[in-house]
This record gives sequence, structure tokens and C-alpha cells, in this order.
Amino acid sequence: MTKRVVGGAILLVGALLFVPLPLSNVPPALVVVLLSFAYLEEDGVLLCIALSFALALLLIAAGTVWQAISATGWVGGLL
Repeated sequence: MTKRVVGGAILLVGALLFVPLPLSNVPPALVVVLLSFAYLEEDGVLLCIALSFALALLLIAAGTVWQAISATGWVGGLL
């Protein structure tokens, strides 16, 4: 179960590495490194911290995308 959660988190955070904005790769890369280090050391507390950072990063990215879509007026057509 843990392997799938960590793998899914790395997959989703790794997708954020493709965002073509300057210096936008640093936070996802740090989260991937933290997840890898926590998983290799088998440290549950560090893994929980790393997964919470990954969740926060994904929520920030989702909020940014939502704001960009709502600024263009597409949200009315989506809902």
C-alpha cells in the first residue's frame, strides 16, 4: 500500500516538473528528493511530512490552474 501511495505522489508531483515557468521546478524536485530519502531510510515520520508537502504542492498547483481557468471565463461553461 505504501509503495502505491508514494509512487502516485511522485507521479503527480513529477508532472509538475513539466510546467514551463522559471524556477517552478525547484519545489516539486525538493518534494521528490524528500519522498525518496524518506522511503529509502524507511522513516515513517519523514514520509508523512514529505507526503503532506506533496499534498500542499498539488493543492497550490490545482488552485493556480483553477484561477487561471476562471480568469479566462471557462468555468461557467464547465459547471
